[in-house]
Amino acid sequence: MKLSNRTLKTAIGCAALAFLMIPSASADMWDKKTNVTFREPVEFPGGTVLAPGSYVLKLANSSSNRHIVMVYNQDQNHMLAMVMANAAQRLEPSDKTIITFYEAPKNEPVLIHTWFYPGDTVGQEFAYPKGRVRYAQTASAATTT
Repeated sequence: MKLSNRTLKTAIGCAALAFLMIPSASADMWDKKTNVTFREPVEFPGGTVLAPGSYVLKLANSSSNRHIVMVYNQDQNHMLAMVMANAAQRLEPSDKTIITFYEAPKNEPVLIHTWFYPGDTVGQEFAYPKGRVRYAQTASAATTT
């Protein structure tokens, strides 16, 4: 009988140790961190215009609102914008990041329309004041890594 209690305690100890060794979820999955490079100027709601270059998009760490987008410089040591977005829906998930833009007049920055993280059917849709948005374009002005 003593041997079985010892075996049971050993099994419970091993299970507890294994549970502690399970890696936590990746931060990129929770905050949807996306490295993006814009090839032309891009404007976010609120008037923040980003020059062509590399940036990081993340969702704020909020359990109550998963549509707060933070825009950082490439080194992530300076937040350039924090934007409230709306839920956007896709029928099929993509295996890569999808970013769409609204068409803009010549010599004006493009307006970001939607951002979908790889594998997601729910993404972020950026809202602008009435009359500010023209037509949605499907051509991408960004590359992601």
